[in-house]
Amino acid sequence: MNYKIKFIMIISLIIILSFSITISAEDIVSEEDGEFDFSEYEEELDKLGILTMDKIENIKNEAISLFEDENYEKAEKKLERWAEASNVMSNIIAEGLEPFYSARRSEREEIGITKIRALSGYETKVNDLRKNRNLAFVKRAESLKEIGRKEEALALYREVLGLIEIDNWDLWIRAANGLYGIIDIPLIED
Repeated sequence: MNYKIKFIMIISLIIILSFSITISAEDIVSEEDGEFDFSEYEEELDKLGILTMDKIENIKNEAISLFEDENYEKAEKKLERWAEASNVMSNIIAEGLEPFYSARRSEREEIGITKIRALSGYETKVNDLRKNRNLAFVKRAESLKEIGRKEEALALYREVLGLIEIDNWDLWIRAANGLYGIIDIPLIED
């Protein structure tokens, strides 16, 4: 009887080990089959080049200048570029913080307040870039509305209203009133 139990245990162990080896081999194959697909990043680089904060600031200044000069046709394109560049840069900076974001609360506490403070400026930069992206989207929607592309403006207002934070009241109301103006709903009085 002891031999039978030992034999069953050994067979069970072999089955378990072969199953875990199979899983490991499948994991390796899936990585080779594209789990590490960098094409999205390569496309961004092809379209925008390597972004810097100075480059984004230049795009922003050009876009705002065109918008303020009421050159809405050119402003719309530059505002789209500003929004896209700000969004990509915010994502790149956030990716640099990913180990912190992915950590459990206890792990975050273990690294200490000094290290957390060192990261806070980067988080602030991410949030500032996202606010700039949202402003660029609103100005772009306004430009689209001005050049008669109201359907696109309406879609953009709807999208950006899902991105604007509640504490950005002025931009929120500006976007909501832009949306309401297209659909003939009374504007929010601030």
